[in-house]
Amino acid sequence: MNKLFLAAFLSATLGVSGAIRAQTQAPKTSPMATRPKSGARPATSLASRVVGSVNGKPITWEQVIAQMRSDNPEAFGQVLGMAIGSRIGNTLFGAQPAAQMTLTREEVLKALQTNPPPQVANVVQVMLRNEALRQEAVKQGVNPTDADLDRYLNRMLDEAREQGQLPKDVTNDQVLAQRNLTRAKVLPQLRWQRQALNLIVKDMEKNLGRPYGPEDFLRVRHILVMVKNAPPDAREEDRQKLEAEALEKIKGIREEIVSGKKTFEQAASEYGEDGTKTRQGDLGVSVRGQMVPEFEQVAYSLQPGQISEPVKTQFGYHLIRVDKKGSDLTPDQRQSALDRMAQQRFSTFLSELMNVKYKVINNLPQPAMPPGAMGRAPGAPRPAPRPVNTPPRPAPPAPGNNPGP
Repeated sequence: MNKLFLAAFLSATLGVSGAIRAQTQAPKTSPMATRPKSGARPATSLASRVVGSVNGKPITWEQVIAQMRSDNPEAFGQVLGMAIGSRIGNTLFGAQPAAQMTLTREEVLKALQTNPPPQVANVVQVMLRNEALRQEAVKQGVNPTDADLDRYLNRMLDEAREQGQLPKDVTNDQVLAQRNLTRAKVLPQLRWQRQALNLIVKDMEKNLGRPYGPEDFLRVRHILVMVKNAPPDAREEDRQKLEAEALEKIKGIREEIVSGKKTFEQAASEYGEDGTKTRQGDLGVSVRGQMVPEFEQVAYSLQPGQISEPVKTQFGYHLIRVDKKGSDLTPDQRQSALDRMAQQRFSTFLSELMNVKYKVINNLPQPAMPPGAMGRAPGAPRPAPRPVNTPPRPAPPAPGNNPGP
């Protein structure tokens, strides 16, 4: 699982969670207005106002408020304090202070709607995003089951443990219990991510022309020797000399491995010139279509343990060794690799869904998110943009964007 996904998940879901609490700096005790003596419920005309819509499906203020109270009731109180605090302060402690004041539900709603705090804007944006995802999932027939979400949660926690973000001697259920969480509470928060990833994978399979199978996965190591940069005014023969030096070096490394002087892992640690050097050349589990064509063509032709001849790509010269074919990987390992590849397209997918494919209307007086942040929930993962079709660079043991440092 991508490190950014894990970090966001752990902080937003397993840490101090809540779409609002993470961003508000308001005090824990908000000013309280006097309630009307009558037990009758005030009019709900403002609550029924439409705050936004997706393809004509409305989201009302009543729904937004219900969502915020469900996410974090205490933080919702803080948001209300931000909306009406100034009015209360001016009335009760101004130049001509009043002894008391009364605020109706409608007045509070009007204050909230006139100048919504950023936390409200974020929640609205999240709700619009989730509705767009829901509609697209229905259209595409993508409906993650509770079992799918449960496996997704376990994979995220297992990989967080592998990366040292969770103690190794604590089970996944204990991790949740320590944070007063249950799977029943956490799994619904993961549904939008799982829906999005499944939709992206389905789109990738359209480009592939078929569903992904075991034959589309490899666990790979490599050793990269870069070609030194020539000065801008270098002659062609000088450039060719640098190219030849890199090729000669990679051939020498291969000879050391083949002759038994060094293992592939030892050579990768000693000679590798990219970030995988510290991982003995481990690129993790890769998916077909994730690596540059020259690299991928050779990698998928190798048998486990076989060492390639030098392979030239835009990054330099590589030696490639396949450790495992996809059939030797577990279903969870293959699914995690597929998820990582989908994560590389996450931001683009959400932006296209919200800005192009669907008619999304947000009636808030201010933009809900800064330009370019469309569709990202507070605390939700922001996948780092990565070029497509480059050799994977893992967040151990996962592949990422290139074999560079």
